[in-house]
Amino acid sequence: MLRSARLCRSLPVAAFPAAPSPPGPPVTATLVSRPGEEDRCMPYCSPEQLADLGPLLDCLRRWPRIREPRPGVFYLGDQPFCQFHSRNGQRWADVKRRKGRLPPFVLPPGDQHSARAFQIFLLQAYKLN
Repeated sequence: MLRSARLCRSLPVAAFPAAPSPPGPPVTATLVSRPGEEDRCMPYCSPEQLADLGPLLDCLRRWPRIREPRPGVFYLGDQPFCQFHSRNGQRWADVKRRKGRLPPFVLPPGDQHSARAFQIFLLQAYKLN
């Protein structure tokens, strides 16, 4: 279920026997995204998809107060800090600060220039937390 969605109708109308059913097909639950929010329930990258970022992730693991409860998911203290996602062959990182999310950082596989830019981006976000 999408975290950025709300449930419009939780049960079919037919679930209430005392109420007469309206004509046509039964009304079912529908998920509707809130305006301005993207789908935030994305699959995490597998360790194989993050293999080219090994040196960067090893560096990140050594930062104070950073922990990695699952591969590719980093917390700063007890708050989410950085998560890697992939969809349709694209990979990106979601980085969070205390005041909210930063824009997704696209990391093409094998691109060391993007990896270095991402390391600088992460360090700035870390210092601002």
